[in-house]
Amino acid sequence: MNQPFHDLLEIDVRITEIINVLSRTYPHGWKYNPIGRRSHAALYYIRSGVFSLQNNAVSITAERGSVLLLDYDSPEIRANSGTGNLDADIICFHTENRILPGVTPLVVQDDDSRHYQNLFRQAVHVYAEHGVAYKLKVRSLIESILHSMLNDAAGSSILTTTNRKLLTAVQYIHTHMHEKITAEDLCRITHYSESHLRRLFIKEFGMSPMEYVNTQRMETAKKLLRNEYITIQEVALAVGFHSSSHFIRIFSQYASMTPGQYREAYAE
Repeated sequence: MNQPFHDLLEIDVRITEIINVLSRTYPHGWKYNPIGRRSHAALYYIRSGVFSLQNNAVSITAERGSVLLLDYDSPEIRANSGTGNLDADIICFHTENRILPGVTPLVVQDDDSRHYQNLFRQAVHVYAEHGVAYKLKVRSLIESILHSMLNDAAGSSILTTTNRKLLTAVQYIHTHMHEKITAEDLCRITHYSESHLRRLFIKEFGMSPMEYVNTQRMETAKKLLRNEYITIQEVALAVGFHSSSHFIRIFSQYASMTPGQYREAYAE
């Protein structure tokens, strides 16, 4: 899997619907039944027990701390927890196209930092609360999980330590886009000085860390505005603006048109 760093940052999973996000226990011998026989993808975080997947082509066993990406067509999925139950956090979602053909199923292991565990917990919490723009927040968490999984699957021979830290910063930006993000936040999670981090961002992206944050906010806003069922206020909140008027002013400067005009021109 020889994907360069930029490819890892440009994943577009084209999520069309978030079906469910849950944390639950499955009894011994539980079997997966496709929802309405519609193909969809699923992310699993195994908290305890053993998950097993078997079909004609694939046989996977995943234990505690494993993270799985599955792209379902019509496989028989069997979760077998041995002598106990299977405890898992699960995110199911529909995609416009199959996710990364040839990559799924993909299994990686959480590390001591519990990075994946934290992302799944956030997704379960956000989905259960059903707050403002919760589906957009879950979408960003899904993208962050996918970025991390591809990063881990690529292996240390593909990504340097510097690139891994930059990827961590980018994942943080996308996961926390609805919140205030500062240069200090990015320095804290990468353990780089502000000046060094700035040099790396300019080298990789041609802009400073905060310019990158603002650009990603506006590019994400563009994608969201193409969906006419998401209000402009929800778009503003999803990209970190608590004032719709402030968002409209900044977006207009960036895109040379108002959010409403952009939606009218590019709505899908």
